Amino acid sequence: MQKKICIFCSPEITYQHIQTVLPVKREALLIQPPASQGDIWRNIREDIGAIVLADCNKTSGQTLWHQELLDALRVHIHIFNAGGLDAETAESLSHHGLQRFPTSPEQESAPQNAQALSRATIEAIRHALHSQAVTEHASCGTFATALSEYRWRKSALNLRPCIVDSQIVRGAEILHHFLKFSIPDALAEIATKMYATFYTLEWARMTQTTCPDDVRQAIFTREEPRLRDATWLLSNGMVQCEYASLLEQEALLHHLSSSPWQTYVEAWAHKAGILIPKLPANTSTYEWLISKNPSLFGYTWEYEVGLWDWLQRNKRVSDIAAAVLAIRTNQHTHT
Repeated sequence: MQKKICIFCSPEITYQHIQTVLPVKREALLIQPPASQGDIWRNIREDIGAIVLADCNKTSGQTLWHQELLDALRVHIHIFNAGGLDAETAESLSHHGLQRFPTSPEQESAPQNAQALSRATIEAIRHALHSQAVTEHASCGTFATALSEYRWRKSALNLRPCIVDSQIVRGAEILHHFLKFSIPDALAEIATKMYATFYTLEWARMTQTTCPDDVRQAIFTREEPRLRDATWLLSNGMVQCEYASLLEQEALLHHLSSSPWQTYVEAWAHKAGILIPKLPANTSTYEWLISKNPSLFGYTWEYEVGLWDWLQRNKRVSDIAAAVLAIRTNQHTHT
């Protein structure tokens, strides 16, 4: 498939302007207005191979979600910044593969028209054309395989079943029981904790923050009996490596607990380019953020799966499974 280069630029720039300086076929380009929030996600498509950001809509502050740019890079869509992105965002994404073509102050202040098609934009398009030629001859890193690898997530429909006293309890049964018998206020509190945890871990991932070895070792030493207890692991719907992964998260969260979660959540929002709406006087930025499901910001995240991980991390699953079995037994007795 012939892939296109998507160019976000000022409306004054046309295909003819680009062709005056670069030998490129019309069908190889997709010229669009300045990029706004969500435009990158809309162009993560099989037929797009590269994106050039010559201009972004900055009327309401930082425009593009940090996550949508990451998503495009992770499925091997090349992104070239020719002045559209702010310097901080471009810098934070450079180690993920985003390429930058700096503009001079004169170019930034000049109107974008045929006479002022910036050198940065020309060079970005030139490199995008080259990346297309290289990709066409590559034998790996296809869009389809990358997308399926990145989008794979545990689904609430196929959670691992639990085994308690040789009886099998499906994950969906456990979640249904927990949601049915929990009071709404408690569920709302758990949801905010899940969201705050997710955003804190995202901040740690973005900033490459790791847990000190001594903190990790203390957590793993404390949990070693459970890590080695196959019966307990199965009763909680886990194998050893899954519980070890949850403990890694727990150790990192424990390390970060020296500062309030508000610090990390608001820092995550700033780094991810989240635009905060005008809030009521009695609502803080942090309160607004932790009331929002991560899927609102473009993450592949299911509430049920997040709840399942939270219950496992807090060692609640086996107790709920036992309660489900008790109800089964009572129902069987009465019938």
